[in-house]
Parts: sequence; structure tokens; C-alpha cells
Amino acid sequence: MAEWEKQINAMTLVVGDLERSKRFYREVFGLLPLDEEEDLAVFGFKNLYVALRKDPAHQPPGTRSTRPGAEGCRAVRHLG
Repeated sequence: MAEWEKQINAMTLVVGDLERSKRFYREVFGLLPLDEEEDLAVFGFKNLYVALRKDPAHQPPGTRSTRPGAEGCRAVRHLG
């Protein structure tokens, strides 16, 4: 079996404010979305696709409950 190339080509980030996140990618990286839906925007770098998925319940790091049984991380998914 071939050795894994240790390379990430796509990732999904869950955000609470999609418009603010799209503005960040536009202003910082000069990117326009390759695809957009009501709750999704996809940006393309040279070798990486970043999908921003809106989840209004998403809380910034450090603000989620740490109690046992609290919801865990859902931000990373394999897209391909």
C-alpha cells in the first residue's frame, strides 16, 4: 500500500456568523467563494478547499460547557 502523503486537501469549519467569516476570507486572503448556499461558503486556496458551515448554536472556543456529556467538536469532517 502507498504511503499516505500527509496532506490535507479539504476541511469544513463550523462558524456561528457566516457573513463575518466570509468577510474575513475576502479581506485577509482576497478570496471570493467558489460556491455559496444559505448556510455554506466554500473557498479555494492553491491546494486546499475550506468550507464554512453556519451553525447558529456554535460558540467560540472557551465558551462551551465543560460539563460531562456536553457536545464535543463537530468542526472537522472528511470531504472526499
